[in-house]
Amino acid sequence: MKYKLFGNEILIKDHHCNFNDQVGMKVNTPYVNLYVRLTDECQAKCRFCTFHGKDKGFDEYKFLYTLSRLSEQIKINKVSFTGGEPTVKIDLLNRLLEEVKSIDKNIWTVVNTNGYDFLGIKPEYTDSIALSRHHWSNPTNNEIFGLDHYGYWITDSKDILEYPHKDKLHLSCNLIKGYTDSAEKCKKFIDFFGAGGVNDFGFVSLMGNNQYSKDHFVDFSTIDLGSMPDTMKAAHYSKGSVLQPTCKCANYLTCLDDGSIVKSYARYYISRDECKGILVYDTDGKLKNGFDGEVIYE
Repeated sequence: MKYKLFGNEILIKDHHCNFNDQVGMKVNTPYVNLYVRLTDECQAKCRFCTFHGKDKGFDEYKFLYTLSRLSEQIKINKVSFTGGEPTVKIDLLNRLLEEVKSIDKNIWTVVNTNGYDFLGIKPEYTDSIALSRHHWSNPTNNEIFGLDHYGYWITDSKDILEYPHKDKLHLSCNLIKGYTDSAEKCKKFIDFFGAGGVNDFGFVSLMGNNQYSKDHFVDFSTIDLGSMPDTMKAAHYSKGSVLQPTCKCANYLTCLDDGSIVKSYARYYISRDECKGILVYDTDGKLKNGFDGEVIYE
């Protein structure tokens, strides 16, 4: 569906995701999801990532003005802070989280982080902390992050297991050939962190945005996460047509040894062009239609 924002026509979703091979339900209230790239700076050197560099500064007041104007034109469903690594600017991040909630307390706020300073994120203004953790082992996780200094972990697994606000914590694990790349390893990942009270997991296929991602790609549907012990597939979803999806995912429920139930999903963004209703406020102060899309406001 076409929708005009700041005088520019963009495409937004007119139907929700297809559900169990049935066409998704119609969207009643038009909305967008906004990603905010707070900085290009990141201390990790993940070989699958193309969004890291030097900090260029961030105009806080210009962003808040843009956000306020956007909220007057369309419902903002979710604001996700990303980077780079947004927690390297923890004070700015917390101020903006609070400001977003002051504009509309119903906006779902998310911080996408590698865990560098996730303990400093103010939980009272944050609905979800999507913490990138690609292996249960600290040394192996460091290796994936491109950090070779032994003894320093971007996020110690101990900090995750002892984090007091686990209802807000979501662990996002990339499926990478040679690392977490099978149903058996995904189950080990869930068991390790689930034993400490984490109950929300995501397993994500790499997007193929560079050669490393292409060489280490694992399609989640080929490893059958539903075959994990004590696990059932709850549902599957897709975007685009049912027969030729541009994005697909599936939800699972797993019973742990103590009888508790944890949830997980697996996702594969097949097309980088799948950006209906996704806006990006970039570090240069420009509002874009998708991560690689045209500028609609500056």
